[in-house]
Amino acid sequence: MDFILRYPRISYEMVAIIFDSIIIIFSWNQSLRHVKTAKAFKATAISCLLLVLSEVSLPYILELDSSFDLLKAFVDSIQFFFAVTTMYNFSRYMEYYTLSNTSKIIIRFNILVLIVSLALIISNPFTYLLDYYDSATNTFVNQEFYIIIGYLPAMYFSIYSMYVYVRGFKKMYNRERVAFIITFIMSLLGAIAQPLLHGQLKIIGLFSSFGLFILYLSLETRDYNSLSKTMNELKEANETAQNANRAKSSFLANMSHEIRTPMNAMLGINEIIINSTKEENVSSYANDMKVAGNSLLHIINDVLDISKIEAGKLEIVETEYHLTELLDELKFTYGLKAQMKNLDFIFDIDEDLPDLLIGDESHLRQILSNILSNAIKFTKTGEVRFSAFGIKSSTDIKFTFVVSDTGIGIKEEDLPYLFESFKRVDMENTRNIEGTGLGLSITKRLLDNMDGEISVRSSYGDGTIITIKVDQFVADDLTIREYRKVLRENFDAEEDKKLKTTPNLKGMKLLIVDDNDINIKVATAFFELTGASIFSFNDSLEALKDLQKNKYDLIFLDDLMPKLSGPGLLKRLRGLTTCPNNQTPVVIMTANTNVEDKANYSNMGFDGFLAKPMQMEEVNELLNTLIS
Repeated sequence: MDFILRYPRISYEMVAIIFDSIIIIFSWNQSLRHVKTAKAFKATAISCLLLVLSEVSLPYILELDSSFDLLKAFVDSIQFFFAVTTMYNFSRYMEYYTLSNTSKIIIRFNILVLIVSLALIISNPFTYLLDYYDSATNTFVNQEFYIIIGYLPAMYFSIYSMYVYVRGFKKMYNRERVAFIITFIMSLLGAIAQPLLHGQLKIIGLFSSFGLFILYLSLETRDYNSLSKTMNELKEANETAQNANRAKSSFLANMSHEIRTPMNAMLGINEIIINSTKEENVSSYANDMKVAGNSLLHIINDVLDISKIEAGKLEIVETEYHLTELLDELKFTYGLKAQMKNLDFIFDIDEDLPDLLIGDESHLRQILSNILSNAIKFTKTGEVRFSAFGIKSSTDIKFTFVVSDTGIGIKEEDLPYLFESFKRVDMENTRNIEGTGLGLSITKRLLDNMDGEISVRSSYGDGTIITIKVDQFVADDLTIREYRKVLRENFDAEEDKKLKTTPNLKGMKLLIVDDNDINIKVATAFFELTGASIFSFNDSLEALKDLQKNKYDLIFLDDLMPKLSGPGLLKRLRGLTTCPNNQTPVVIMTANTNVEDKANYSNMGFDGFLAKPMQMEEVNELLNTLIS
């Protein structure tokens, strides 16, 4: 006690010894982590304890007579020795803890720095590179390499540890991030402040020990090790499940796309038969095939949608649109379907709602279509009612859409499973009804992406009420009532009819580029009805050569082709300034039909979009638009 009173500065180091001893004792058999991580932490704690012990012992050794001068110099050097080894061991601990993939070059460089610095430090009693012992004053006098050899290596390993920390930051939990940053701050403060005190106060050991003590309590106790191990296992299991889900979604998307190619041929040729045959029984069979084909196409579209949503590739694309046109389309389409089942279809719309909106029209249409389709599908008698109203503010409107029916309803125990993918509730009564069980799942996920809501109330046997709430921006104050009046005043029936009839393209040259010969045959059959001259290539590179020599009026490109894709061919074509087709309108023909895909193709520079399977009315409308 008398010695401590004569050297009060070592009392700080006595606290550090207590910290380090506790850490070493409790961590010796406590760690459940990887063996390398546990060993590196223990090595850090032991080297820190030896650092502190050397700092504590030096004042006592300085009390000895001059025959112990070499021992005094050696103990002084040992302090620097253990300061460097402490920070080196800590940097290794950081590498193991964060599972850092450190390159062999960096590992070897760090070992080289360690060996060189320790060799220079150990030789100090003979070389006096750091300091030398002055027996006259009983103190150590710093030399010119005092900072460079004594402190820079330790600071280098501190900074390197921070670099490893930053690299592994995203992998860590918040508790780990905070614990490490506190340890860094304590170590750096000690390393920076110690040389400024010129030996008047020993604090580097205390700061380092305190940082390690916090690290131990935060991360190296048995309870946290068990928790961390469980959390990492859960994280790995979650990542495995997500990877499997992404692989499944990618497979479904690819399969659905591949199915569309033969579907394009079947429905395309069937469409040609419908428009060309005069035999009543052939026309009947072809129309039945069209209905069945469109049902299959709807299933494929659902699978594509759910796979895109699960893969995180679904985008919300906001554009200006007319609410009136969207609602009229729904009324016409589902009014016909209700009529075919002898159902009353009631369309109750607030005519004072704003017409021109900004939002994702395509996905809103898909949401409302899914709900209306289900309502009609599961209602045998009675009515289906669609209501739309909203609360308008200065810039947006909060819509509420309600679809009610008098159908079979939903059992209370089935309601929690209503929005699950590929889930059909009440299979006993819905077995004969077409569908994949994806409609409501897609609807729910689309609404989640649009910050909307969906709620369901149902009484089994008495019908269902589904309420959808979603916000849209208002682009203009013109109401639906006012917009309908404008439409009536400006409606040109002849122009509308003209857009839907086959245009006369006699004298024009059309080029089709597709790697599938059947698709070329289908497209040729559609376009020949216009009277145009049709040319085709099933090799995109050969087509590019031809385009540089022969002028065409319209070009139709398949999207996914070997050697050179449709977008790739377009990019090259637009880059050839002297090419005769540099400014020729180019249309993409693709099975990618979502609104995101259409927007992407437009951004690529395509002048038109033609979905596969091709429909005569869509082809005519596109051709009329392009030539006008």
